[in-house]
Formats: sequence, C-alpha cells, structure tokens
Amino acid sequence: MDNFLRSFIYRRIPLGKNGISVLELLLGVCITGVGAMLRKSVVEYTPVDVFKLLTMGLDFVMAVFGALFVWGRTKSRNRTILTYALMVIWPAFVANSALWGKRGAFCGVLLVLALYTYDRNMKFVSAAAALGGACLAAMELPGSGTGEFLTLGWPNVFELTGKFMFVDMYEKVSRLFVTGILLCVVYCMKKKGLRLNRKSYLPFLLFLALFLPYFLPFMPGWAGYGADVLAVLLAVLEPKKFYVAFLHLMVSYSSYAFVLNGESKLPMPLYSVILLGLMLDVGAYTYGLITEETA
Repeated sequence: MDNFLRSFIYRRIPLGKNGISVLELLLGVCITGVGAMLRKSVVEYTPVDVFKLLTMGLDFVMAVFGALFVWGRTKSRNRTILTYALMVIWPAFVANSALWGKRGAFCGVLLVLALYTYDRNMKFVSAAAALGGACLAAMELPGSGTGEFLTLGWPNVFELTGKFMFVDMYEKVSRLFVTGILLCVVYCMKKKGLRLNRKSYLPFLLFLALFLPYFLPFMPGWAGYGADVLAVLLAVLEPKKFYVAFLHLMVSYSSYAFVLNGESKLPMPLYSVILLGLMLDVGAYTYGLITEETA
C-alpha cells in the first residue's frame, strides 16, 4: 500500500513539456482552497456584489500568470509553487479584493501580463499592458479637489511635509514635480544610451509603482497595490530583496487599517520614511542593473 501511494503521489500527469505530479496538483488545489477561505472570512465586512466576486476571482488569475512568469525565468518548480502560494494568500491582495473590491485586481493582472509578455519579446503588448494597468490604477484615484487632506490614507511624502495646509498649491506643485522627474529620467536614459533589459524591467516597474503614489496627492489607502504585486515577484526571483515585499506589505496593511479604523499601530509618518527608504533602495538596484547590462 505504501509503495502504491508513493508511486501515485509522484506520478506525472502529461501537461506541456514537463508535466505535473499528482502531489503538485494536490498542493495547488490546497493553496487555492486556503486562498478562497481567507477571502470568504472577510468578504462580508463590506457589501458584496458581482464586481467584488469578480475581483476575487481575478486574484487567482493573477497568481497563475505570476507563477508562469517565474517558471519562465527560473524553471524552478519550488519557486513557481511559492509564487502562486504567495500571490493567493498575500494579505494585501486578500484585503484589496475581498474587503475593497477595487480595480486593483485588474491592475495586478495587467502588470503580471506585462512582465510575462516582455520575457517573450512581445514588447509592444507588454508596454500596452503596463500602460493599461497604470490607467486602471489612476481610475481608482479620487482626483483633485477631493478634500482638505493631501493624503487619503496612503503614507506618502505629505505625511512628512504636512497634509493639512496649502492643499491647492501642493497639489499642482507635486503633479508638476512628478512629471518633471519622469521626463528627466527618460532624457538621462536616452542621453547615456541606457535601456531596460530582461533583468531590470521588473524592478523598474516596481520603482515607478513606489515613486508615483509617494509624491502624487490624494492617494487612497490602496495606492500601493501595484507595488505589492511587483515586490512579491521580485522577492521570489531575488530572495535577497525579500525585505522589500515584507516592509511594503506592512505599510499596505497599516494603511488599510488606518482607512478602516482611523488608527494605525505606528505613526503614519514612520511608514512614509519606510517607503522612502524602499524607493531609494529599489531605484539604486534598478540603476545598477541597467548600467551593468549596458556596460
């Protein structure tokens, strides 16, 4: 009986070039079940509708594409399964879909699809997917003139500079500042002949996902969702960067708690400092990868 069970568990089911074992299939089913139960436990905290159920389903689609992306990069079964597991049970993703029911799930799918297609040299499709994800994320933002605070839950730079005074002025200045910085980055890369490559594309998108909500005004509590998705993928591919995903998760979940309960365990300006450190760290890491490939 033991030999029968052992041979059954490790039996490979034909699927593509490599196939999949019964054990891996069972593990995937169990992970999916855990993710579904986590979402079910919190879904009724806020009103449930068809759109929220759709976003919860898209979490699993995003996890599948994320696993395929990591498999294409590493050909490692362990890292592929780990990616699927993390993207299914990651608390920020569970909260975003099951509690908020926001378009972040669509944004996450498009971001992962952008990475997946870039690795297959479909750069136009990749750029379109990344732009689509950014546009969907922008549609979730409240917009200008939303209220008297420059930040609506996301601990960005205005937690440090002041979020109560000169709202109209800082709104215009910050948008011009972000536009100017992005144009300067494009100009400097063009002048020095620097180009994105297969290794630097993911951290570059992560840097943008950290940079934009940090300096733009009126950022809601879920503004860091895209960075959460990209940070998890970077952590799997580069384990030495796992602290980026861990610290960003802490900030994201604290911002969710602040929006829901009006309080956080630590002062919000402290989370702003953490995000600033992560942004500088990822920016330096990305620049190193780009220059290393170009040299």
